[in-house]
Amino acid sequence: MKRYEKKFSEKVPKNVKHILYGIHEYAKTFGIITAENPMGKKLSHKENMQRNKNFYELLKRGRYQYLKIQGKYGNKEDPVLIINIPEKELLYYGDEYEQESVIYGEVLDYREVRFEYWERDAPNSLLIKKDEIDKIDILNNPDDFYSWTRGWKFTIPFSVFQESLTEWYSQKIQILSEERKKEIKSYINRIVERDESFTGSHFYRLRGEVNRIINEQKREMKLIKETIPKAPAYWISPTGKILPVYEDNHIAQVIKNPKAFNMTIEEIEEIYDKENETMGSEGKARKKIILNLIRRGWIRIRRYHRPDLFSVNIPGLNKKVKNYLYQWSQAMKEVGLKYTPVKIDMPDKVLHYSIDEISNDVLFQESVLDKYDLVVVESVEDL
Repeated sequence: MKRYEKKFSEKVPKNVKHILYGIHEYAKTFGIITAENPMGKKLSHKENMQRNKNFYELLKRGRYQYLKIQGKYGNKEDPVLIINIPEKELLYYGDEYEQESVIYGEVLDYREVRFEYWERDAPNSLLIKKDEIDKIDILNNPDDFYSWTRGWKFTIPFSVFQESLTEWYSQKIQILSEERKKEIKSYINRIVERDESFTGSHFYRLRGEVNRIINEQKREMKLIKETIPKAPAYWISPTGKILPVYEDNHIAQVIKNPKAFNMTIEEIEEIYDKENETMGSEGKARKKIILNLIRRGWIRIRRYHRPDLFSVNIPGLNKKVKNYLYQWSQAMKEVGLKYTPVKIDMPDKVLHYSIDEISNDVLFQESVLDKYDLVVVESVEDL
């Protein structure tokens, strides 16, 4: 027995791999189980530590050799891989520690392993075999639905895990624009369907691509949060440059630097003279200038407080405008304006939504193939 224990204590990750691949000379069966979080209910760290301590003592009394691993399937846990445990004993421990599920493995031949997934439908019901598979995936990047030991991640792709993976990804992609959601769903379907012609490396690359897209969006959202400040008003240019408007009003920004708006000071003066109005006043001349800019692709945004809402003037809901408003709404959501109403004025109609609805792609009624990003500028000279 001492010799047996010594062999299994050397290079733990290598032993885990050899056992799961069916090439270890001593391991003929194994079980993966945790004593933590009974029926999936998350306990405190102290409670889980005590349950693990009791479980390890029980395994030692049963003279079972085990290897500690880690896992994350919703909750982070510290399961063990028990070597040469009969199926009946594994199920007994699953009942003893009120586990929602356990995994049993049997080495049928060299490099031929059958993995079984056992699960109970309700507390106090029996553990029932729900799935059986002969594959294992080696993963390096997913942040959920995996087991781990010293830098080596793996998952046994039972159907129930694939369903959970779909649900998990569905939640993750809520931060994505409609364009990216459509791009990513095809990858997710291929991951979950598990085409038999694919190797483990195929799924590794697919999951890597999915996570890359999600992380890229997160970085963009972080950048938007850090760079688009909370302001009472904004100008968004046709090329995606967003100018926060603080002390001045919109027309003052145009008069201050007409070249940035592709106008001249003479043009502006002429419009005011025709309306017999003072330069910079907010009357008919100002309205004509702003409407002309909006027709040329500019977006004007102003927040009012009685009632509390954003007024947004746009030329129409084209691809570019949808993307710009989506990014702007994400930034407003981050600064605490999630439920602020938004009135969107267009030449032919008026739409009413909230910041939250726009940030959740309510404006995307059709596929958006082109990508347009906002760039924050500090002054009108940068437009």
